Amino acid sequence: MNLVSRNKSSVVIRQIPFLLLFVTGFFSLPFIAFSLIQIINQTDADGKYACLFIGIFMLWLFLEFVATRERIDIDLDEMKLKRSVSGVFRRKKQVIDLRDIKAIVLEIKQVG
Repeated sequence: MNLVSRNKSSVVIRQIPFLLLFVTGFFSLPFIAFSLIQIINQTDADGKYACLFIGIFMLWLFLEFVATRERIDIDLDEMKLKRSVSGVFRRKKQVIDLRDIKAIVLEIKQVG
């Protein structure tokens, strides 16, 4: 989902992947729920700790690399474009000065 907000001279575009966050929970929560129920009830189920590890690993993997959030700030007064991509632990920022750009080239490639 893209959220766009405008101030006087800037435009902020946010991308929040709600569907991918739902898929993350759908795939990782059964593993975590099974293992936590078995640990709390103190049953002797095989693989309860392995399921907990797999569930937490899948949750981290999806949140870090699949369901990343992106924000693009376009400031027309400063003529800068700021892009930031964030996961759970990693954050990547990029700043582009729009005054240095002379032209934008768009290429359309046929696939197949």
